Amino acid sequence: MDQAKQLATDLVMGAYLEPMTREIVQRLLDNDEEDNPHLKALQDPEGWWKDFSDIVPSRDATDMMKELWIDEPIRFQVLAERLFERRLNLGLELPNGPQHRDYQPIMEQIQQAVRRTKARDRAREQALNSR
Repeated sequence: MDQAKQLATDLVMGAYLEPMTREIVQRLLDNDEEDNPHLKALQDPEGWWKDFSDIVPSRDATDMMKELWIDEPIRFQVLAERLFERRLNLGLELPNGPQHRDYQPIMEQIQQAVRRTKARDRAREQALNSR
């Protein structure tokens, strides 16, 4: 009798509960992706600098930034980590030194982002001070 009960339970689980569970888990994952600020910022081509505080850089991104730009100002380092994280998310290679073909364009992107974020911060500060 116990064996028949176990077989019936397994059939019910396999036929009804497992598909429902998979569907529920998939919905939760989809919602997490839609609501995840980290993923949203990584998907936006400008999110790495516009929403940089939403991105949590991986160890790979941080290690490569330190290898290349440990002596750069903090703002530069933070933005470099975020751009590297975006590149990793897109499956793009990270530069491993100044000889790498993407090193100079990436350096220029980061420098431009530093200027943009500084200008944005100044504008915000002026708006707050004028209240």
